[in-house]
Amino acid sequence: LLRNTRMPKQRKRPKKLRHQPTGLPSLAEATAEQNSAPEPVWFEQLCDPVPEQREQACNALANIVLEEAGAVEVISTGRGAQLLVQVVENEALRTVRLAAMGALHNLSIAGGVGACELLVRLNLPTTLLKALAKETADTNLQEEQLVEIQQIIVLLCSMCENSEQTVEQVLNSGAVAPMMSLLISPTATLDLRTQGGELLQVITDGMEDHAACQQLLPSSSGLGATLVALLNTAVSVPIQLRAVAATILANIGGWTKCPEIMQQAVLPIIGEALLFDPLPPLVKISTTITEGGQNSTTVEEFKVWRTSVAAQTRCVETLANACVSQGDDSHHIYISKFVLSERIIERLATRCAVDLSVLEQIEATIPNLKTATDSLRSAVMTHIRCLGNILVMLEVTGDWTPQVWQLMCSLSNSAATTKQWELMDVTLSTMWTMVRNAAAANTPINVSSEVVEGVIKIAHGGTPDLRLSAIGILGCVGAQKHLTPLADSIMEVLLVSIQKTLAMHDTASLMIVAEALNAVFDVFAEDDRNATFARTNALSRLQSFVGGLATTLKAVMRHIDEELLERLDESGTNLERFIAYKAPLLNQ
Repeated sequence: LLRNTRMPKQRKRPKKLRHQPTGLPSLAEATAEQNSAPEPVWFEQLCDPVPEQREQACNALANIVLEEAGAVEVISTGRGAQLLVQVVENEALRTVRLAAMGALHNLSIAGGVGACELLVRLNLPTTLLKALAKETADTNLQEEQLVEIQQIIVLLCSMCENSEQTVEQVLNSGAVAPMMSLLISPTATLDLRTQGGELLQVITDGMEDHAACQQLLPSSSGLGATLVALLNTAVSVPIQLRAVAATILANIGGWTKCPEIMQQAVLPIIGEALLFDPLPPLVKISTTITEGGQNSTTVEEFKVWRTSVAAQTRCVETLANACVSQGDDSHHIYISKFVLSERIIERLATRCAVDLSVLEQIEATIPNLKTATDSLRSAVMTHIRCLGNILVMLEVTGDWTPQVWQLMCSLSNSAATTKQWELMDVTLSTMWTMVRNAAAANTPINVSSEVVEGVIKIAHGGTPDLRLSAIGILGCVGAQKHLTPLADSIMEVLLVSIQKTLAMHDTASLMIVAEALNAVFDVFAEDDRNATFARTNALSRLQSFVGGLATTLKAVMRHIDEELLERLDESGTNLERFIAYKAPLLNQ
């Protein structure tokens, strides 16, 4: 069983824009005023003939969306969203347009898919793409134009994150060409070039086979050639820009269309990105702020830190996806050689070894740095997923196995203590891959009783994904001789997991049934575990599952994919065979 073989994309979320206080009423005050007025005061102010008043209203809405519960609904159900879109489309003054886009950007993030679908219906993507085409048509762009272009791109990025229709519009609008120009523009700022690249990354994510992406595939011209040229400039271009270029190239089919470029230019960028150790500079920044307050130096240091973390995370994500990409396996061979020769596994493990308690101390001391600590936690999870995908690809163990195993155990303990379930999920998934590879190679990892006891607890009470990984781990290590004292506990959690899942008729959790049954077969096949059957009444409980599994399969067979259906059918057959094998032995 291969889980997490395609890494979920974790794009860098656009930064929410916090504007200066405006003196306008809070959401509660404005809502209360609706008893005597037709709508909140901000909406009226968006139509004010004085530009400063319109800008102030936009800034107020930008802040309220982030800070007050219910603001998204008030703005979405009222005229607020519509008026903001109209400001973007019709406003003559650039400063007011920028303020309106800032408010819409925050609305698109805070409101998620629902807000973005509303903005699509209000034709915001069309408005933005028209504005982008108008601004980028100028061959002599001024600073204020570049600022507006960047704001348009930021808003399009957040829209594309939540709206496939917006992605389609961007792909079909001709916006790719100006983004390509930005990537190689000598006059555009690094932030603008990177932001343009991030928009290309978002719209091409998972689009290798999309018709609109065919024009983008690496060739002698177009986006592919632009990206290749950018990657071949090596260190003369900052790594954050090369990292974006590498990700886009992978998105549009680089591993199958130009594997040599990917091998020669992209893989070295990944190695370069892993040289950065993000924790010490963050600790330094937090210490400086604590002792003397924020200054221009710490602001610049933090900007460098943030872009370095983003570049490293993006590179690691590209490697993770390359490990499990479809098509010709030849590039997997090259990646495997790269990973082993450059000791990428050990380097990833080092970057994962972040003391989470230090991050909590930073948050407690300087709450404004929580976005930084959250991004570092996210980076750690990306690194762990990459480790898992590398191990799925390699299907081997090595001299690095003890180091990585101890690290995963430590991280899972920290995640359990702090209730960081997403971190726990990726950690357990990687641990499962490790013990599965070790068992297949006949070089089992000696798992301590304390670790197994913790895994049993998770199998009893975690989320479906956590329980699945925990049960998978138990199936791989539960037969180890030194774990015999825990045999009854292992059997009990496996049987309870099967019983509960079959009773729920939850199609999303049915893989737990297959994995738990396989764990029973693997852990308790030998005669030295027969005593456990008597103490847990396992045989009769297994017999009761035969009919239950058949009934469940009949009920869900049209609602689950063919692979899972085959897996469950096979598990049912093996269950009957296992019972037939064990029954005579237990009745002796």
